[in-house]
Order: sequence, then structure tokens, then C-alpha cells
Amino acid sequence: IKRMENGIILLQNSTLAAESFRRANDAIFCSSASPAGKIPNFKWKPFQISFILMNLPGVLWDEKDSNTSEREIVDLAWFPTGGGKTEAYLGLIATLGFYRHSKSVDSLPSVHCIMRYTLRLLTLNQGERATRLMTGMNLIARKHGITENPFSVGMWIGSTATPNKLKDATRILNE
Repeated sequence: IKRMENGIILLQNSTLAAESFRRANDAIFCSSASPAGKIPNFKWKPFQISFILMNLPGVLWDEKDSNTSEREIVDLAWFPTGGGKTEAYLGLIATLGFYRHSKSVDSLPSVHCIMRYTLRLLTLNQGERATRLMTGMNLIARKHGITENPFSVGMWIGSTATPNKLKDATRILNE
């Protein structure tokens, strides 16, 4: 509860954190649209918003901040399939992406999140969801006049499923 309260305090005291959080929420909402274009009535589940709030101080940590205790904690979200774990961490990823962009942390696009999955089908599914999130983040960024350094996603799932060479990728794309 204290960690969630610290996340709320951060959002109350940091305009940049609050704006990044709002934009992340908009991006999650955009990315939750079905392929048919219908947007479901998306709402955060209690554990999802709790997970995001309690991790904000550690994720949006500033190097000038002397309190590094939040960065020493690792949380495990363990719920059954379909429970909403993905949206919980995608919400954090989106918030961090907007925050880093607004702070001009990266002069060029950079990696700020690495996700790893053990099952190939799960990897493909999560890759699709991450791609939809990046698309949603870019829509929201463009809406706010942010056009430089668009958000992107990369994926590698082994040479049997993805090409390891640009010429192979070009050939597959052309096919």
C-alpha cells in the first residue's frame, strides 16, 4: 500500500510523470482496439493499476534522486492466462517511454525494455500486443505534436521463425 501511495504522490508532484502516465493510458486504450476497429470498454483491473502505481517510483527514477530503494525491488505478477498481466507491464512500458521521451533522455531511439518469453506462440502473441502498443503510443505522440524519434518494437524469436539477415528479411517481405 505504501508503494502505491508513493506512486500516487509521484503523479501528484511531477507534472512530467503525470503527463507520461496520462499519455500511456491513452496509448493502452488505443492499442486495446480489436482488429475490426471496435474499442472495447477498457478499464484497468485493480491489480493492474496497483502494479503500475507501485512500480512508478522505481521505473521513473531520476539519477538525481537519492532514494534508490525502489530500484532494488523486483515484483512478480503471477495470474492465470487472460488475467491481465500483459497490460499491467505494457502500461509501465508506455509510461516509461513517454517519460524518457519528454525528458530527452535519448538523443536517438534506444532500447528501454526487453521482454523474454519461453514459448514461441506466446512470444508471437506478446510481440503483436507490444506492436499495437507502440502504434498507439505513436498515435498519441503525434496528437501531442511529437514526431521525432517514433516509438518502435523489435522482435527476435530464433532463425527458424525470423530472418537473421536483412537480405533474407527483404526476400520474405517481397514474397
